[in-house]
Amino acid sequence: MENAIAVKATEVNATNDLANKISQDAQQVVGTIMGNLITERKAWEHQELTRSNDRLYGLLQSCYSLYKSMNSISAEAMSLKKGFNEFCKQQNWVFKDSTHLLVKIVRCVFGDDRRRVSSYATALRGAAEQNIGVLDIPAFFKEKGGVEEVRRSKSATYQSAKQKAEIGMSAMEGEVLVEFHSDKLAAQFTASEYNGAVILMATREPSGSFAVRRLIQNGTAITTALSSLSSAVKKEQEKKAPEVKAANDATMRDTAIETAVNA
Repeated sequence: MENAIAVKATEVNATNDLANKISQDAQQVVGTIMGNLITERKAWEHQELTRSNDRLYGLLQSCYSLYKSMNSISAEAMSLKKGFNEFCKQQNWVFKDSTHLLVKIVRCVFGDDRRRVSSYATALRGAAEQNIGVLDIPAFFKEKGGVEEVRRSKSATYQSAKQKAEIGMSAMEGEVLVEFHSDKLAAQFTASEYNGAVILMATREPSGSFAVRRLIQNGTAITTALSSLSSAVKKEQEKKAPEVKAANDATMRDTAIETAVNA
């Protein structure tokens, strides 16, 4: 029995050591990437700012590539994101929880010029919303007439986090992945703060199970989470659109036939 416990403890320690190593490696990788980008930005500002936008588009392409690499829930993306957050702490960058990841990346690379950060980040978010590929970023900006033109066109269709959250809320009416009862969770739940959704913070255990650690009802956090679902909801609706149209067409056809028969 003692041997079995010792083996289990060894396995857990090995898993934790591996996770820590991956996290440390990711932090080092992100630190190197960000250091190179900042060096490139300084070179561009001092030497090429007035001569060409090509270097700028290349820098923005690199920012966009890093964003794409972290914009998922894969183990690699989560490790990179953790490394990026650690880099921000080391550089004394402080961001709100609701700050978009692209804004964070652009601000780290281009510094604390709010107008420029807003312009570049907004343009890149516009590219992301149009699903522009990383390799196509320079051509995308050139075809649109520059970063500022992309920013302006993006603002015309811009949706606030609250508007996106309203779209994302429909996901709360979708398929139930798991349902369970917990007295501990119920004790932390505040009915007066409930507006249709809560956040359950969980970790994935070595056994493969998920352990719920916290229940969150903070309005800002929930709005951010729901707004992140809006693009997925839109894609699901676009995918279902042909099926809905076919069903409506079939209903109209059957109605027309029935009317003709009964005439």
